[in-house]
Amino acid sequence: MVTKEQFKAGLVAYIEKEFIAKVGGLRKWAVVLVANEMIVNLDSLISKLPDNSYMKEDGMIDIDRLYKDMYKVAEKTGSVTEHFPMIGDVSFSKSDIDELYRCIIS
Repeated sequence: MVTKEQFKAGLVAYIEKEFIAKVGGLRKWAVVLVANEMIVNLDSLISKLPDNSYMKEDGMIDIDRLYKDMYKVAEKTGSVTEHFPMIGDVSFSKSDIDELYRCIIS
């Protein structure tokens, strides 16, 4: 279990390592602005999870369950590629889920 703040801090660490560190120029600023906006809206996103299945009544997030479920989806569907306007195409795989998990729990 982790707090919302731990979850957010881990997500920020992941974004910094995997996105911000890899872009330059004005794109870096744009990625920082978009990431900040995403973090601000994270509480709303978490509250919309089905039946609050990952959020417990005490406000803690069941990160182990979320990790396992995300990993199963990644195993089933394989790697995916998403296009981000400021960055370009980015591929995500099971290793990204592992890295995000490490960032959150550390």
